[in-house]
Amino acid sequence: DTYSGVKLVWSRSSSVSGYLIYRSTDGGSYKRIKGITSWRTGVYIDRSATSSWTTYSYKVYVYKKVNGKTYIHLQVLQSRCMCIKWF
Repeated sequence: DTYSGVKLVWSRSSSVSGYLIYRSTDGGSYKRIKGITSWRTGVYIDRSATSSWTTYSYKVYVYKKVNGKTYIHLQVLQSRCMCIKWF
């Protein structure tokens, strides 16, 4: 079976340049899966998270570009989702 993905929602902030979304499927290391270059976006659907019985963990970082330097900070949202295969 396949699923439509995992929807992440976070609070937007006009004081940032964008967001970086990281995902883990093993409970350990996180890999960047998406970079969003607008502060106006507060939703992302991970359509590649479709495996049943897999636990997906996410971290959303905000970033701000100032004078050519990029500063990154972990956003409050840290979410976990398990896609469950229904019978």
